[in-house]
Amino acid sequence: SSLRKRFAMGVYAHGENLVYHLQHTLIVGSSGSGKSGWLHSLMAWLTPCADVVLLGIDMAAGATLGVWKRALALPLATDVEAAIVILERLLGVIRDREIHLGLKSEEDDDAFDSFEPSKRFPWVILVIDEFPDLLAEAQSTATQDGGNYLKYVVTLLGRIAKKARKCGVRIIIASQHGTKLDLGSKEMQAQLRAVIGLNLDSQ
Repeated sequence: SSLRKRFAMGVYAHGENLVYHLQHTLIVGSSGSGKSGWLHSLMAWLTPCADVVLLGIDMAAGATLGVWKRALALPLATDVEAAIVILERLLGVIRDREIHLGLKSEEDDDAFDSFEPSKRFPWVILVIDEFPDLLAEAQSTATQDGGNYLKYVVTLLGRIAKKARKCGVRIIIASQHGTKLDLGSKEMQAQLRAVIGLNLDSQ
């Protein structure tokens, strides 16, 4: 909180700092564009903060977030089942905070910047790398009723993103593209208040 949820993530050509404000964020860029480097910078900024709890989902077998495993509050998820456990528990945290902080319904979301962290209610930051792979694995993983996990994962993420801002929860998503297909739904896309675009192809 002493940093006011902001940190310098780069430098403009004229020498002024480019400042990032912590919020629901989509970071997009083609392979080799620097997404992993940006995520490492974010983690290095967040891990020393006493009022921050970190969660991680890395669908590339932990290639990026694996080095931060010891800094995470829950085991790093590298498959869809483990990711669902994190998402369900995070939604539970949000419901608990809505009760204890006396928050109104999710439609009344004007005060998303008024959250003040405390020892009991720290910031909770969920970082998801290779987000489209999470959706793809959810679609290809069969459930007991013969369906798959895609709709459930998209629903969980949508509910978390919509309710999270006023509860001190933020989601950081990394993807090669920012299309509706990659993000699962237009509703999810609408919740991402910041988009960081690194090197992209012509499409």
